[in-house]
Amino acid sequence: KTTESTVMNFEQIPNIEKAWENVSIETLSPSTFSWVHDGCAYQVLLQRLLNAYPSCQLPSHRNTNIGTIVHKIYELTTKGLLRNFAEMRDKWEEMIKAEEDKLAAKYPTLKSINLNDYDKRNKAIKYALGIIKNRKPKGEDSSNVLVLSENYLDCKEIGLKGVADKVIIANGKVAIIDYKSGQVHDSEGNVKTEYVTQLHLYAAMCDHLNMGSINKLALVDINGEEILVDYDYELKDKLCNDVASTIGRLNDIIERRAFVEVVKADSSKCGNCSCRHICKYRLENEDDYYHTIEGTVTEEPSTNLYVITDDSGTSRYISGLDVYSLEDPQIYLNKRLVFINVIKSSPISEDAAYKVCDSSIIFEQL
Repeated sequence: KTTESTVMNFEQIPNIEKAWENVSIETLSPSTFSWVHDGCAYQVLLQRLLNAYPSCQLPSHRNTNIGTIVHKIYELTTKGLLRNFAEMRDKWEEMIKAEEDKLAAKYPTLKSINLNDYDKRNKAIKYALGIIKNRKPKGEDSSNVLVLSENYLDCKEIGLKGVADKVIIANGKVAIIDYKSGQVHDSEGNVKTEYVTQLHLYAAMCDHLNMGSINKLALVDINGEEILVDYDYELKDKLCNDVASTIGRLNDIIERRAFVEVVKADSSKCGNCSCRHICKYRLENEDDYYHTIEGTVTEEPSTNLYVITDDSGTSRYISGLDVYSLEDPQIYLNKRLVFINVIKSSPISEDAAYKVCDSSIIFEQL
């Protein structure tokens, strides 16, 4: 799918240093809490900053979009709004198209947008059909069973907010189900620590809201396999205490602007980070296919080419700009630009020549 070019200017990114004055952390979601400890906490802070500037956010990773659609299929099936394969297939295609249309409207420099993944679609629909097959007929001791899909849990008193994929309450007992579209186990075959943490934090929220006693925690992978996780009451309490201390530490980091204390720059992950366009600590491998280049436009040899000079004085040449119908390419001379997903002009070349491609996104840095 290709979007048509229109007269445009590049979206502007605010001055990040000044924007911190408006950022504070009051609550965390279970997944965000996990990423603070297991990933890069600085990314969490940058993402909170970007929440105030929706037009400056990068697109979600394709797998994130697919995961959201998978969850919606399960939710609608659980509620009885999708009843067979054809309805699920059509709903999937409808949601994929809606997400692709949003991307096309929000990112005019993106020329090729394709989110679909038919393998994951078929696996998701297979599991959804299983939900229908295993649903108890009405009247079969189901009057005391409450199934909550995509249930928003607000527990700001303990610093937690989030959406639980599925919560089943039956006779005062609570089962929490978390759907995962990626790998559930680590390299040693154990359930990933962050997923165990997330389930226990959802349990803490259900407990705080007096929804019942926790009797089941489970993950469901993209193949529909259910993986049980033992409920550890002491771990749940410990994590709740950790949430409060984590929020306090993050706010202290923001106040002191001591971001270097929580940065986990990793060249194998920075290239796909949702905040790489505003992160000054990112690392990049030269042999990566996609690159992020930031700097000042010091020359404009033609409407097709910019010379970008970074803070170290290194200059790079980025071509292909004539694929965009820029209102006036010269207005960016002496201004800072951030190019997301540019590629080497020649894969075997070691020079400083790059070009935009179908996946490129370009911002002006104020």
